[in-house]
Amino acid sequence: MAKAKAKGTPRWLVGLYIFGMLVTGTLNTLCTKIQFTLTSVGIDGRRELFHKPWFATLNMMAAMGFVGVFDKLARSCPSSKSEQLSKSLLLDAAPPSNGHGAPNGLSYGRKACLVSAPAALDILATALCAVGMLYIPASVWQMLRGSSIIFAAIFSIVFLKRQMYGFNWLGLALCVGGIGLVGVASVSGDTTVGGDPAGMIFGMAVVVAGQVVQAGQIIAEEFLMKNVDLPALQVVGLEGFWGTLIMLCIAYPVLWVLPGQDGGHQEDPFDTFALLANNPTLLGVVLLFFFSCGTFNATG
Repeated sequence: MAKAKAKGTPRWLVGLYIFGMLVTGTLNTLCTKIQFTLTSVGIDGRRELFHKPWFATLNMMAAMGFVGVFDKLARSCPSSKSEQLSKSLLLDAAPPSNGHGAPNGLSYGRKACLVSAPAALDILATALCAVGMLYIPASVWQMLRGSSIIFAAIFSIVFLKRQMYGFNWLGLALCVGGIGLVGVASVSGDTTVGGDPAGMIFGMAVVVAGQVVQAGQIIAEEFLMKNVDLPALQVVGLEGFWGTLIMLCIAYPVLWVLPGQDGGHQEDPFDTFALLANNPTLLGVVLLFFFSCGTFNATG
């Protein structure tokens, strides 16, 4: 028993992961809100707010992909310390497949393709949450994200056949009550802080809808890590790869074709890069979000 415990991840390292997840999670929220409040000069020469929720989604996917690159480099390093670091980054390590054969009869390539499903869900969930952030304060946004617990519990019962006990239902009831109070307080509170009630309601509805999608992504990820035996960091990296690919090859072309208020498009990527180039502070916040998001996914 003692030997098995000694071989596991040290408690101080687990504590460091938890601390890193909490700090970077908070930093993610702040960076997302701050970048949406900054202004810069766009491609048409006019100053405008950086309202680019889909770019924030792309930035998050790129950060997740970078986590996968880091994990691959760590696993490939011949140093024993680097190998131990790579293993220690995964607290619930799945059975190693080494990228080839698989106990479930699936090749690594087939498994990698399966990760595209939660990646697509992650894109939709993140984009919805980013759009909602434009209408509500960061504090309300962060509390509403807790609603994913409720939907994840429902999905786990339906799809994973998981049993819920009395204390689980009590916890969910408290979450529902707390989220309801947050919504009521936000709509009926000071409009100078959160904006008009109609905009607040729309923003909160979009964020909650994003949490429904996020819950589906969580269930899909759990299935992949437990039933398809992909290590957690590989799932993160592959999600980032697929997410970036989907954003560049599908989402952005669609956003360019759809009419909107961003230079006639739903979101103009050329205007996005012009805004970043003309405001070093904005660029710094975006890069900080990239680093924080990558660290959050590695430690969480």
